Amino acid sequence: MQIIHAIQVGVLAGGFALHFAWGNSSLGGWLLVCGGLLTLFLFFLVIGDYADMKVNEDIMDKLAKKLLPPDIEG
Repeated sequence: MQIIHAIQVGVLAGGFALHFAWGNSSLGGWLLVCGGLLTLFLFFLVIGDYADMKVNEDIMDKLAKKLLPPDIEG
């Protein structure tokens, strides 16, 4: 996941540099669009991972209540 985030940051930084600093609006604009799409993709990927973790957390809580004695439960 960190590699994908690094690629996202690189694409967005390259897009901003080309579009605003060097005035290459065409390539910079496309890089900004691609970076934005990658940002949206990663946003929904992270939200999906969080939802899965929450489901797993609920399952683990139920298992802990079944398996652990009452004085150990958190």
